[in-house]
Amino acid sequence: MAEKPVFCGAAAASLDARPGQWLGGLPKREEPATELWDEPTVRTLVLRQGSEWLALACLDLYGLNLLSARNLRQRVADELGCDEEAVCIVCTCVSSAPASMRMRGLGDRLEASWLEHVAERTVRCFREAARSLQPAEILQGFCSDASGSAAVTRFIGSDGPVATLSWATGVAPVLGPSCNAISADYFGFLNRAMERWGGVSVHLPGPWSRGFDPAKPPFEASRDGSHEEAARTGLSLAERLARVELQPPRKAQCKARGGGILLPVFDLPDRSTLDELEARLETAKSQAQRDSGSDARWQHLARATEEWIREARRLSGRKDLDSVHVPMWRALLGDHELFALPFEVDLPTMREFSPALVVGCANGALGPLPHRRPSSRSPLEAEIPPHVLYADLHAPIHPMAGTLLSCARNSLVS
Repeated sequence: MAEKPVFCGAAAASLDARPGQWLGGLPKREEPATELWDEPTVRTLVLRQGSEWLALACLDLYGLNLLSARNLRQRVADELGCDEEAVCIVCTCVSSAPASMRMRGLGDRLEASWLEHVAERTVRCFREAARSLQPAEILQGFCSDASGSAAVTRFIGSDGPVATLSWATGVAPVLGPSCNAISADYFGFLNRAMERWGGVSVHLPGPWSRGFDPAKPPFEASRDGSHEEAARTGLSLAERLARVELQPPRKAQCKARGGGILLPVFDLPDRSTLDELEARLETAKSQAQRDSGSDARWQHLARATEEWIREARRLSGRKDLDSVHVPMWRALLGDHELFALPFEVDLPTMREFSPALVVGCANGALGPLPHRRPSSRSPLEAEIPPHVLYADLHAPIHPMAGTLLSCARNSLVS
């Protein structure tokens, strides 16, 4: 029996960011964005094969919280008339776009009207992509060398390219806390370069970090480059992707399934422990004030810890908080396999699943639910700064990425 044709539609739109908005991802900035370098965008890809749908969006934002991502997926599914499990929302994890999720240390920087605008623009972009659905030929390629892995899927319609879906490992966002301008980082340069081939470019962020290191303070950017470095990075990656050899897949398929797994939330600290932690924090802040070299560092670390303590106090009174639902997503697209998890996946784990495409921080980040660090000593006896005693939930389950990806591979889509 002949395979059913794959229909493809794609669209892109600006998110209309503006100076005066607080930037997300890094809490070191002390004022809102002062200028606009290039526009963060939303880019959507809609695929249909018979009754199967795959709806993918990539937004130039740091991330979305779980509830925001789920509500957006539901709205997209209602708009397209497909199942919610066919929809995946990905963010590029850039720190140079307006704040889009609640994070420890960032305070109340979210604008409800901005988040609603992002959701409306994303749904509209999906609507435009669905209206342009047309039969498309699939061409794919994958390569892996010393510079990392890269994958490209191009959809060719009767009048030329409709969309290019690309992905690569080992390329991190360039712009750090000293950047106070709105930008899509290297993604904007990359997508514009890829669109010279025709159609809409949707570049998915691949694994780039080695994972969470509990010995190091959070929020420390490993890179703090310039707008020019972002341009060089994007254009260099576009050249690397252009060298990937493309050919028709063995099987023209399009399937996507969502699911999830419940993970336990470890014991929440009691109120006396929180009081002790708060006292330790005040002592550390006093020491930092006497050391001018560490004042800026402790300013944002203290803000993060204070917010965590407030959240822990709120949750410590709940008796029903014993687990959290971790959403997962898997898609089969031609010869390529796509995964999505709501936290970063490190490069060593990625290599175990190559040539699958693993997208970290997709479908929403898990956010600041507390957990108890595994230790034979009490948290108060541990010789570590208070801000790492209780990391965000995505950090301790980071080493579980391989297990969760195996679960998704075995239970989602066949």
